[in-house]
Amino acid sequence: MRKKILLILFFLLLLQADTVAKEYNYFNLGTEPDGFKGIKWGTEIKTLQDMQFVRVDQEYQGHEVLVYHRKGDDLQLNGIPISVIEYRFWRGLLFNVEILTRGHSNFMALLRDTQKTYGKEHQSKKNNERYYWHGNRSSIVLEYHAKSQIGSMCIQSGDCTLINEELELSEKRQKEIEDFF
Repeated sequence: MRKKILLILFFLLLLQADTVAKEYNYFNLGTEPDGFKGIKWGTEIKTLQDMQFVRVDQEYQGHEVLVYHRKGDDLQLNGIPISVIEYRFWRGLLFNVEILTRGHSNFMALLRDTQKTYGKEHQSKKNNERYYWHGNRSSIVLEYHAKSQIGSMCIQSGDCTLINEELELSEKRQKEIEDFF
């Protein structure tokens, strides 16, 4: 349940980042990702041999998002320990990857590595532990939740306009998320 709530929260954060930063590109020239670990956005799940099904997430107004892990995935990102890497497919196409890590020091290492790789981030004024990059092909949101001591990095295709438009959570669900944190 906790994972599900975190996932919903990160998609909400991506929606907010997408609206605020749409006209800006925060990535250093030539660094904007077009996928993750060699899998490009829009790759069909049926073409990938090393993916292991984890669950169906139906938090997209009834749209099924299939969540996978990649067999043999190194749970490190440039030497930073990672707890989990989840690959999300909508209508069979890769559109999102979420990386979770535990502890503030791991989150800060992930933030420094992301800054080094992609350049200066945009930081939310409301939350000092939320950073994002937005470009034409991708968006990245990093956020740390002190209460749970979980840091996350959500990388999403920039072509998710339809998903973002269809994602409408009720006020009750949003309140549940806020209360959780």
